[in-house]
Amino acid sequence: MEEFKQHYKGLIDESLTCQDKVELIKKCEKYTDEVIRKDVLPEDIVDIHKNYILTLNLTREDVSRH
Repeated sequence: MEEFKQHYKGLIDESLTCQDKVELIKKCEKYTDEVIRKDVLPEDIVDIHKNYILTLNLTREDVSRH
């Protein structure tokens, strides 16, 4: 699960700086397939996402830019 979390956090980081959204979407689609294969619960993903985003201390401008 730790490797899974790190991969997900990497996608979040990339989404904040990525210029090529098409490539990012492709990576996210592959990640979705991985989530389905590993039977990760949606609640787990929400918790990972919420907790990691909170640690980034993003401003409203940071979020709205992407």
